[in-house]
Amino acid sequence: MADPLESTAPPSRVNLGPAVPIFRVENLDVSLDYYVERLGFHLEWRSDPLASVGRDRTSIMLAEGDQGQPGTWVWIAAGNVDDLFAELHARGVASSPPADELSLGIARVPGDGSRRTCAPIRGGGETR
Repeated sequence: MADPLESTAPPSRVNLGPAVPIFRVENLDVSLDYYVERLGFHLEWRSDPLASVGRDRTSIMLAEGDQGQPGTWVWIAAGNVDDLFAELHARGVASSPPADELSLGIARVPGDGSRRTCAPIRGGGETR
C-alpha cells in the first residue's frame, strides 16, 4: 500500500509558493505597528487599504475593511521556541511563560529531541 502522505500525482513543472493569509483589521496603521514593533515582522509593501508584512519565510497580508474574515487564525511553524518566547516577551507580547508546552503547540522532534512549535497568531493586533 502506498504511503498516504506521498503524492501519487505525476511530477509537475508547477512550483507553488507558500499560502499567504489575509487578516481583516480595523486599523491598518495600528496593526502594522503591532506586527512590526511587537512581533518582529517587516513591512513588505503597502497600498491602502492593504499591506503585507513578512518575517523569515512567512508573509501575512493585512486588509482594512471588507477583505478577510474577522477572528481568523493561522499557524506558523517556528524553530527554537525558547528563543522565540524570549524575544516576544522582551517585546512585551508574552507576559509570563506558557503553562505547558501544549499551550504553544510545541512538540519534540523524534530523533534529535529538539523542540518545534506552531505558534498561533491572530489577525488584527489592535487588542494586544
